[in-house]
Amino acid sequence: MMSEPKTGGPNRRGKADSAKRTVPARRKRVRPLTPRQFVHILEHVNDGLVVLDKDWHYVYLNQKAAEMLQRQKPSDLIGKHIWTEYPEGVGQSFQMAYEKAMREQVPVVFEEHYEPWDLWFENRIYPSPDTLTILFTEITERKRMERSLEERQYLLQKILDTEPGTVYIYDLGEQRNVYVNRHWLSAFGYTAEETQAMGDELSARIFHPDDLRLITEHHESWRQADEGEIRTFQYRVRSKAGEWRWLFSRETPFLRAETGEVRQILGIADDITDQIRMQEAVLKEKDFSEAMLDSLPGVFYFYDHEGNFLRWNRNFEELTGYSAEEIAQMHPLDFFEGQEKEYIAERIQRVFADGKSDAEANFVTKDHEMFPYYFTGKRTEIDGALYLIGMGIDISERKKADFALRERERQLSSIYETVGDVIFQLELDPEGGYRFTSANQAFFKTTGLSREVLLGKRVDEVIPEPSLSTVLQKYAEAVETGNVVRWEEVSEYPTGTLTGEVSIAPVFDDHGRCTHLVGAVHDVTERKRAEQEIRMLLGDLNERVKELTALHQLARLQQQEGADIPSVIGELVSLLPQAFQ
Repeated sequence: MMSEPKTGGPNRRGKADSAKRTVPARRKRVRPLTPRQFVHILEHVNDGLVVLDKDWHYVYLNQKAAEMLQRQKPSDLIGKHIWTEYPEGVGQSFQMAYEKAMREQVPVVFEEHYEPWDLWFENRIYPSPDTLTILFTEITERKRMERSLEERQYLLQKILDTEPGTVYIYDLGEQRNVYVNRHWLSAFGYTAEETQAMGDELSARIFHPDDLRLITEHHESWRQADEGEIRTFQYRVRSKAGEWRWLFSRETPFLRAETGEVRQILGIADDITDQIRMQEAVLKEKDFSEAMLDSLPGVFYFYDHEGNFLRWNRNFEELTGYSAEEIAQMHPLDFFEGQEKEYIAERIQRVFADGKSDAEANFVTKDHEMFPYYFTGKRTEIDGALYLIGMGIDISERKKADFALRERERQLSSIYETVGDVIFQLELDPEGGYRFTSANQAFFKTTGLSREVLLGKRVDEVIPEPSLSTVLQKYAEAVETGNVVRWEEVSEYPTGTLTGEVSIAPVFDDHGRCTHLVGAVHDVTERKRAEQEIRMLLGDLNERVKELTALHQLARLQQQEGADIPSVIGELVSLLPQAFQ
């Protein structure tokens, strides 16, 4: 027999507690913001805030907006018409966006460059039937940073695309390349879309079946690699045309997970198919083509990591004067002397470390003659052993040409500094201005300006008004037309008023873009002064001639009237010296 539960027992207490917990908390009563509080908040936001009525008059703007609109306080604009105050904005994107928002009653958000102020703004426009609310922020610095970043990314992409090997980023988790440079596309025939579409089937589809296990083990070993570690390996890849190509890769960690495990690797792969073919020829073909080696225009060499010569061509023997038996016992550094021996040793080590290198040095013969040569070296591996294969080309003629070129440059520099005319060079800066980068001695002597005042300065910091406007117009004409522009210019400098016949010519880069201006000024100040004096003398002479003509006519008249001719002629003669003074 069960008894009824007592009042206040555990069951009743539990229900009461449960009910208590489910009672919602009382909502706090919050007073709405007063108009004064609301305005206070608007006055302290970082954005500019403007409210226009439907007739385009300012009805409200905060202090930040007034400052951004180049006014001291909001009251300077309240009640005024926006396009009367800022007529330069008529027809620009700002006006069209404002009108669209009001006409269609839809919010508009856009970023635009305001050309008159050379500033970028982000605009958020919210319309109502009677007003237009505009929130705007100046984002000029952000835009400049974005442009700088885009330029850096573009430069990096160009560098990667000009790399003679295949640059790639391989994701170990996804087992696919997340990036390959342009060389991959041109060398192996796959498009970027085809490469990405392979996904995790990339290995099975392009790598040689005999190399798959090696590649898999290689990728797995990367997960616990040290920072800055570089690893190398070689393997075979099938081109889109079905040809197997040997690649030699150098890889390093690129991206790590939060655990520190390598997530992506960056690699550069060089095509060493030709080197592999040469290995096979050296090891398997006893009748290695001596004719091919001997027909090379320079010296050919092939030696191991210890510097033991394995192959060389006949030109090598003829140039050095050593016999085949002697060369077989020599070390590659035996053909160099002094500091160049240390330099060549460093370049050889770089070949074995990085895969390839080159150098310029004097090749020393048995008779101690020296010939300037350009040497190349590439690393190759045969049965696990490393070798260096390369060629050397005589660059004596090139050295002579280089010397002649330097001598020519020296002569031109001498002419540049000693010529009497003013010569200068300007660089176009990214903002469309012009900066002085060089000037000859005549420039400083003629103008009285110093190098510190001129070089690196903008034109508007050096050339005074009123000639500056004409100068900038002529410079722009040369840039736009690509032609030489000439004009006569009068300017004030520390040395005085100078008159010059100016010529300015544009200089273009390989892409056809004008990057510099080269100018020359022929000082005609003295000539102009002399011309002015001659014109003044001619004017005085003309007046004297008029006086003589009048006296001559008077003499004729007096002769007709029976005047005393000798006395008139005497008077004329007495006046002649005065006419030509």
